[in-house]
Amino acid sequence: MSDIDSVLAAMQITRADHLPIMAAFCRRIGLVRAVNGVAPTEMAVDVGTVMEAMVLDTLSGRSPLYRLAEFFEHQDTTVLLGRHIARLGTGFLWLQQPRRPTRNHRLRLQRQRSTRHRNFVAYVQRHDRL
Repeated sequence: MSDIDSVLAAMQITRADHLPIMAAFCRRIGLVRAVNGVAPTEMAVDVGTVMEAMVLDTLSGRSPLYRLAEFFEHQDTTVLLGRHIARLGTGFLWLQQPRRPTRNHRLRLQRQRSTRHRNFVAYVQRHDRL
């Protein structure tokens, strides 16, 4: 009985809901093939598969896209994406949580805003004279 208890303790159950149906629909319309035809790559996980994962993650409504890898840690990628993928999204560093702006970034934004404001005021003043 201890073997069964250890298996049950290590098991994690998640709800798939509508995701297998949407994955089958993506396969039927050829989403992965179409994206890979436009954007060929030599990465371990092709762009079409990542795009399908992004579509499924978005349709799940559970997490923002920068948490794509976290979302698929608890999903059966063999069922949803057609093959086992151990780590999805590790090569996409742009899918990270937005960082808090630094002081220099805030100052640069303030200068841009003030420049735009000065340009707008000058534009209005020129056209008011006409």
